[in-house]
Amino acid sequence: MNNMKRNNLTILVNSCDLYSDACYPFFALWKKYWPDCNYPIILNTESKSYLGKGLLIQSFQLYSETEKIPYGKRLLEHLKRIESKYVLMMMDDFFLRDYVDEDNINQCIKWLEENEDIAVFSFANVKDKLNLKDSRYPGYEKRPQVGEYKLNFQGAIWNREKLMKYVKEHETPWEFETIGSMRTFNSKDLFYVISDEKESPINYGKKPGLTWGIVRGKWVVEDVKEVFEENGITIDYSIRGELQKEDLEEFDKNNQQGELRNLRSLGLALYSKILVWRCFRIVRKILHLPIEQDYIAYLREKR
Repeated sequence: MNNMKRNNLTILVNSCDLYSDACYPFFALWKKYWPDCNYPIILNTESKSYLGKGLLIQSFQLYSETEKIPYGKRLLEHLKRIESKYVLMMMDDFFLRDYVDEDNINQCIKWLEENEDIAVFSFANVKDKLNLKDSRYPGYEKRPQVGEYKLNFQGAIWNREKLMKYVKEHETPWEFETIGSMRTFNSKDLFYVISDEKESPINYGKKPGLTWGIVRGKWVVEDVKEVFEENGITIDYSIRGELQKEDLEEFDKNNQQGELRNLRSLGLALYSKILVWRCFRIVRKILHLPIEQDYIAYLREKR
């Protein structure tokens, strides 16, 4: 592939200083399963860097170790400094399990170049009865105008500028995926997901729910142990700890966001519409009339 094509994509590995121990297994498996990867790699952390054998990894190191920077702000600052038109988004615990299908990745880049309306080709499927097959992009489905998780942090190739306009500086990853997805409902951008995750060009062991990699800062040992041992990767799981059931329960509690944060994420116009819908929902409930499960279900029903 020529240099012009190589310069069109940057790999952004999203991490943080507290997860620096994930870099060793991540990049060891990356080097094994994509040995001829010539795309530039950017490691998104606060202050730390990583030197991977045989890999050119750049860290911008924009902040000090003691600064507490919102996730959205740090992501946005890294995206601003990337020069390529497209970015392959990865998380630091997306440990590869198989060889990367670079032909598929190149095909997605070609499709993005041909259609400026496409925001993303995601390598994780979001099950939705309103997803549409599109013969122009075999193996991928178009997401509906209104749908959950149109924004998410799964492995994906994004149009960098389109991604940037959806990122809010104050948001956590959870807010970006849930509240943030509502910001796409009136957009003309197109969102595509892979139809069958078994055909994903990048296999990082994705499973349903929070069941792989690192969750709540702790290792999902039953997921990573085998792949690490097969590749001679030694990890002391006691340092970070092993995920327990109660950790997931605590995660649900911590992700209950305040109304002021929702207002910042949604903007006054959309937030007001949701408040009006809530009021009508209360009235309908009092009158024993059918009610939608949530605002997204309400919008989908209207359409």
